[in-house]
Amino acid sequence: RTAPQRRYRHSAAVAAAAAVAVLAEGPRLAAGQVTWGPGPLNIVEDNDIPNQQKLHDVLRKAFFTDYGSNSRKQHALLPYIKAEIQEFREKANAMPCLALAVSMGRYHFAWYKEGTADMDVESVEDAANLMYASIQFSGCNRPDMPTELFFARMCNARWPYAVMLYSELGREFASRYLTEQAATILEKAIAAFDEMKRLPYYAQFAHWQQPYDINFNEEWFPGVSPAAPIWDKASVPLAQVLEAGGQAI
Repeated sequence: RTAPQRRYRHSAAVAAAAAVAVLAEGPRLAAGQVTWGPGPLNIVEDNDIPNQQKLHDVLRKAFFTDYGSNSRKQHALLPYIKAEIQEFREKANAMPCLALAVSMGRYHFAWYKEGTADMDVESVEDAANLMYASIQFSGCNRPDMPTELFFARMCNARWPYAVMLYSELGREFASRYLTEQAATILEKAIAAFDEMKRLPYYAQFAHWQQPYDINFNEEWFPGVSPAAPIWDKASVPLAQVLEAGGQAI
């Protein structure tokens, strides 16, 4: 199997104000206390997407509380953010509706060990496992799921993230010469990728043969070149008009 060649990762979000609690919507709610925030973060027990959005909102605003200030230590709330993620992680053991929220919380705010550029491998592994767990919770592994519902539950995002997280973690272990851990995690990456490719939605991407063939541009922008966000002009009528009238314009 081919070793990954390029890092495939979205950059972490950049920040802005003080932590706030966001009220949840939905029929089944439970309270999850944000200990340094102004109140409980209500949890929807039968839909994990609102939980992810609300927890990310709170963590992001805390992350950017002092961004751009003259403070000697920016992101001063980061230790508390990580502690809060851990609190919700413990709840996720009994509440699978939190798996997606905690996975993305670790991805955005706990990818690196604090104060370093080193991957926090325990955090990233947990993020990968939780993302895969969220796939089961949301039913994104069901071949019979209608395409509309597949998109509504963000299945087309969960699968690539799970594959990416395992792939990046395996690559990191390999770079540290931890061959046994690398092999184990890369097997998970390939297993998740193979399971993803068996779903009807991914039949259109027959040329994706390994995890690092996954390309968001190609999926989200039909007709795009797999290597970059560049459309074939034949699929963009305006481009043809502009090119035909280039001299006059």
